[in-house]
Amino acid sequence: MQNFIHVFAHGIILFLFSCATLSAQVTTVVTNTTDWKLSTVRTTGGGTGTWTTLPGSLPATASFTQTPVLSSVSVPSFIPALSADGLQADGGQGTPTGVQYFRTTFNLDLSGGKYVSSAVLQAPVDNGVQIWLNGQEVARETSYHFSSWTAPYPGLTINADGSISGVQKFEGTFPFTNWIDGTNEVVLAVRNPDSEGPNAGGIAFRMDVTVSISFIPPEITVTGNSNVIANRSITVSPTDDTDFGPVAVAGSMATHSFTIENMPGSLDLELDGMPRVTVAGRDQADFSVSQPSTGSISGGGSTSFDVTFDPTAPGARSAIIVITHNDLPDNPFVFTVQGEGQ
Repeated sequence: MQNFIHVFAHGIILFLFSCATLSAQVTTVVTNTTDWKLSTVRTTGGGTGTWTTLPGSLPATASFTQTPVLSSVSVPSFIPALSADGLQADGGQGTPTGVQYFRTTFNLDLSGGKYVSSAVLQAPVDNGVQIWLNGQEVARETSYHFSSWTAPYPGLTINADGSISGVQKFEGTFPFTNWIDGTNEVVLAVRNPDSEGPNAGGIAFRMDVTVSISFIPPEITVTGNSNVIANRSITVSPTDDTDFGPVAVAGSMATHSFTIENMPGSLDLELDGMPRVTVAGRDQADFSVSQPSTGSISGGGSTSFDVTFDPTAPGARSAIIVITHNDLPDNPFVFTVQGEGQ
């Protein structure tokens, strides 16, 4: 946690906030006969467990119409560890050989700055599997070996940046960032050799997807004439409308508009002064403010206010514009305005 301390002349205000992430949800996806479907499409598994690369395109979604069959006696040994039932990898549909494709979908809420911070995946399998998320291959385990059916099971972690870590037994892994706000898809290509026949083995799958949200503090920006004004600036210029130029004392005035913006993706910027914008300084009576229309500015949003210069005496006249807000340590935001009475 990063701490910020803001010191005022009349005292000390200690404000703590965190840019750390907080867990928002964990979605668990496991194999079962309720949520998963088996495709009518099969491809050859070869005779010895040595397979060529699977087709470049996966079976069409519409082909996943069959209800898969739970695997038999060898699966329960890892059910407690995975909280998942295994699916039978060969047989059960009258076609005992070949690579079978299993599919399921799950939903993620990635709105409002949420993101997948990690996805931990395990997939014990008899003889081999390839795993796709949203149409992109993320892992393959193609060894023709019983060890892939025993603990520690083939597994990996997909990190927030898409990199892969914690790899167990998978022979190939590929970075993944293509998470979707809404419906996501898992496809398993489970490989058993053609020579094994029905009931050759199975697969169990578990993935825990953790969605987190970053709380980004508000960040104030003030502009005049579309140019950024530095906080605590004592320099005035016609470029950013802080210099009002010459204005007649008798019956004339000049009005300039200024915009308060909040950084995109951040928490709301609260203008918490009463009033929201005030005028201070030597010649404050010569400057007046029309208040912003809102006191709460969402990330990427903005609001505007006007400053009117109505000089009461000739010569250089200056004041300070003060905006109090919740963007510490930049609170308050102050800048100088100036005009010349004539």
